[in-house]
Amino acid sequence: MTNVENNTVSIINNATKSVTATVNVGIAPSGVAVIPNGKKISVANSDDNTVSVIDTGTNTNVATVTVGNHPLAVSATTNGTMIHVTNLDGTISAIKTVNDKSTYTL
Repeated sequence: MTNVENNTVSIINNATKSVTATVNVGIAPSGVAVIPNGKKISVANSDDNTVSVIDTGTNTNVATVTVGNHPLAVSATTNGTMIHVTNLDGTISAIKTVNDKSTYTL
C-alpha cells in the first residue's frame, strides 16, 4: 500500500492483515506491481519520474529506475521478466526485472 504523504510503501501480511514493514521510496508513490514469483515489488513514484524496486525478502528498496515523466501505473509480465510503466506524458517504459534496469521508454 502506498503512503503518498510520507513517500513510503507499507508491506501488508495478507494472512494477519497487518503491516509487517514500511519502506522508503520516491516522491509521491502511486502504482504498485508484484512480480509473479513474489520476490520484488515495483512502485511508480509520480513526482520524481522513477520506479522503486523493493526486495520482498529483505523489505528494502534495492533499486531506483528512471522512467518517463510522471509514472502512474506499473504492471508485471506474466513470466515476471519485465515491468511496464505507464507515464502521464503518454509514454510507456520497460524495466528488466533480472537487473532492475530501464530498457526503453516509448
